[in-house]
Amino acid sequence: MKPVLDSAFSLLQDALSTLAAIKSHEDISHHVLRASPADRPSRRCGLQAALVNLDEVIDSAQAVHDTVTTILASLRRKKATFHHALYSPVHSLPVELLQHIFRMLAREAGRSGVVVTLTHVCSLWRAASLGSGRLWEHVNVRSTKFLSQLVARSQPHLFALELGLPLGIPSHSTRSSMIQFDPQDVRRLSSLSISDPSILKLIDFPNDSLLPNLISLHINATLIREAHLPSIPHPLKSTLTMQIENWERPRCVMNDGPWPRLTRIFFQHTSPMSAVRVLDKMVAPSLETLIFANMTNELWSRTSPRMTLPLPAVQTIIMIDSSRFIDSFRRNFHLFPNLTSITLSYLDDERDYNWARILESLPSVTILTVLHAPSNLDTLVTLASSLVGAQQVPKLEALKINLFHDFPALMEALPAPQETVASARSVGNDASDGNLPDPYDVLPFANDPSPSTSPVATALADALRQRTQIYGLPRLRLLVLSRALGGDDNYFFWGLSDVVTVLERGESW
Repeated sequence: MKPVLDSAFSLLQDALSTLAAIKSHEDISHHVLRASPADRPSRRCGLQAALVNLDEVIDSAQAVHDTVTTILASLRRKKATFHHALYSPVHSLPVELLQHIFRMLAREAGRSGVVVTLTHVCSLWRAASLGSGRLWEHVNVRSTKFLSQLVARSQPHLFALELGLPLGIPSHSTRSSMIQFDPQDVRRLSSLSISDPSILKLIDFPNDSLLPNLISLHINATLIREAHLPSIPHPLKSTLTMQIENWERPRCVMNDGPWPRLTRIFFQHTSPMSAVRVLDKMVAPSLETLIFANMTNELWSRTSPRMTLPLPAVQTIIMIDSSRFIDSFRRNFHLFPNLTSITLSYLDDERDYNWARILESLPSVTILTVLHAPSNLDTLVTLASSLVGAQQVPKLEALKINLFHDFPALMEALPAPQETVASARSVGNDASDGNLPDPYDVLPFANDPSPSTSPVATALADALRQRTQIYGLPRLRLLVLSRALGGDDNYFFWGLSDVVTVLERGESW
């Protein structure tokens, strides 16, 4: 409103100046009319010039008048809008109904990632928002000033907390700068994400509290040099997933525990040495799944630290885009006596894997899965040949290969059967020029529930049968699927624990 008033005041000043100019022209006209007949010709020229200036002043005054009229009309419209909004029937709705509206907005915002802003609203709507606990189930904190109030607003529901305070917080934290939580609020914590390592030393959980509902702990340690995680009270119910991201420095030490509910650890962009240190120091008797994704290319040497404590509960290991880490981590496979499933993803075509030694270190594995198979057929042939020649894998029951990308290159390398070529041509692709048909027109990805109808999967199975004699192994099933598990990279973290169940769909040859 102030800018509008300032503009109106400026226009009024212009109008006063215009009136003063008109007054001066009236004085000139009166002076000319009172002149003698002899002086009138010369003064007549001055009068004509004054009349021209007067016309310009009149035009300027008219423009000022039009502008003031427009501003007044705009103010009247805004007044009508404010009046309509102030006395709108929506403000007469019960608070419970307004809270229901807010909950619907919160659900839609959760799906689309849009933040619902609750500022600059009337007191009734503000009271409704503060009384709806589900609006505050996910708190992204950038300042500790109102942390306790934000957390308390989610009562009595479970809430997820993301701590991402700005960098530059003094390392010499005092008791007054600690991030303190009410014991009752801590019990409602379901997910904790620490996205800024500078606040690790500022977290102060009540010592006498538990975390019975915590199911996810995410730690992004990009800038940590040497720090210990806070002594978080360990939950008693359900299971806990921990994600450790960007843990590059070997000196980073994990809180020893015990972690009785920890069932899955996800390492991403982490150095192998740091991962080994975390696993070797952690007391997690229920740890069942290890996921390694995009491990840093830190060269291992014979003097690199190895794990010393066994993890008997681990049953599944998943390695995503960590080609160098596969050869290195095999030295610790003997510490997982109950390991039954291992999944390898994004194998490097240019890397010569020592499959013989890798398979020798997997005596108890029953399912070997290759996700996103490489386009180089020789890589898969070498793996299958190693399985045939490895007598140290007596329990292996299934080799599962999931084709995902680079179909044209793989099709070119495969000796496709005649029926495969016929099915490709029947789709309508012109293969007479020597170009391969579009695989997305040939392969039934999501429409056909049977992956055995895929010509690439069939051709790959035939090639492995002919070149490796893989069917000579007792009890071994070969499952080749031409369907991806999903289109979002985030499913690696949340969905790969069920990867074996998903890949069970298929037929064996």
